[in-house]
Amino acid sequence: MRFNPVDITCLLFVATVAGIQFLRGTKNSIALIFYETLAIIGAGKVAYEAAKANHSFALFFFPTLILFFILARILYNYFDFSVGVFDILFSFFLGIIGGWAMGFGVMRSFLPLVVKKENLLLMVQRSWMASQIIYLGFFRELFAMLIQAKYHNAPGEF
Repeated sequence: MRFNPVDITCLLFVATVAGIQFLRGTKNSIALIFYETLAIIGAGKVAYEAAKANHSFALFFFPTLILFFILARILYNYFDFSVGVFDILFSFFLGIIGGWAMGFGVMRSFLPLVVKKENLLLMVQRSWMASQIIYLGFFRELFAMLIQAKYHNAPGEF
């Protein structure tokens, strides 16, 4: 499998955000990482719904992200929590989820700029990592497996 520069850039971006969040989660309590991950996901959802109504994704993503980060810091100041020794494990998973969500927001925001450059657009179209981030392919497959496992393991079905 050949990686193109878009694959490597996406992978480095997600890994950097995930690594930073992981290190912050191991240093302090996990509460701030949890609230910031929810803020990134919430900003992506707000911007995605705005983009469905023919508004610019970036116009809604970045200001909403800043507001949600402020809200996350306020929640952290009032509702700090820790899960003890499991902070490391949960900060790892929350770091990956936060990095993936941030990659989704950044990729969707810069997609209109990519369309103007033909070579870059071709690299994005052929990029496996970019398609996984933009269309949330991994998470859709994971949730489909979890839903299947939920409904197909009734007692006595063995």
